[in-house]
Amino acid sequence: MKKAVPFIVLAVVLIASYYLYFEKKSFIDSDRSSYLAPTTMEEGYINSIDDKEIQKAVFTFLPEEIKDNESGGKTFCSSYLYGIEKNTKKSEVAAYIYAYCEEYYLKEESVIKASGISSPAKITFRVEKNNLTFSSLELPKEGSAFESSIRQIFPESYIKDVLKGVNISDFSPSPKVQAENYYKGRLEVYF
Repeated sequence: MKKAVPFIVLAVVLIASYYLYFEKKSFIDSDRSSYLAPTTMEEGYINSIDDKEIQKAVFTFLPEEIKDNESGGKTFCSSYLYGIEKNTKKSEVAAYIYAYCEEYYLKEESVIKASGISSPAKITFRVEKNNLTFSSLELPKEGSAFESSIRQIFPESYIKDVLKGVNISDFSPSPKVQAENYYKGRLEVYF
């Protein structure tokens, strides 16, 4: 039994050394990987969001948020995406867009335009449980304050394009086409 004690001590030392070496190595590796990969699933989701997903969210939320339906109709929107900014710390994604929206209603089988809005905008989404939910909508001021408010809302990299404007006749599907499809009962998939 006395001869076995040194072997037992040696075995314990080897096992402890092995355990400490690999435990320390995995601690170092996991510490290093936190700089390379998102630390939460939510951050991973935010980083994976692409333009198409943002355009779907804009398409869904913009008509509900941009204007009141003054004539009791329904608002339909098309938009141009300048770009997006992701903020993993706040769990938000901002979409910088040009919005073209019109309200339509049905009168005696005819689709009638009631009112509309055409403007650059910033729409912010919160990320909750790997889904985008509407947070806020920011529109520029009108008149002489337009350009200065654009500079407050939009990042510098988009300002030149925003001030240049867009051709809304290129937007597809147009709010009118969407309204006609909706009121005529045609199911259209836009994305």
